[in-house]
Amino acid sequence: MNGCENYIFPAEAKNVTEEFVRWGTRLAVAEQIRGGVTTFRRHVLLRRRRCRRTKAAGMRGVLGETFIDFPAPDNKSNARRCSSTRKNF
Repeated sequence: MNGCENYIFPAEAKNVTEEFVRWGTRLAVAEQIRGGVTTFRRHVLLRRRRCRRTKAAGMRGVLGETFIDFPAPDNKSNARRCSSTRKNF
């Protein structure tokens, strides 16, 4: 196991919530708009929530699903992650 599997992924699984994503995305979008950014690309957790916030700010984003071999806050298994991705694309 590496540092991500030992520290980062467990911290994300415990702490990343819809509210965390909502406020974090608002802050990131405000910072990008202030800097003149109009479009960004990211692979993210809780993608649908970030899409809503990005659209509400009037920005463009290319947001991809995060695939990791670890239970993520939005999809607890690879099967669920694949199913969610198929449903949304």
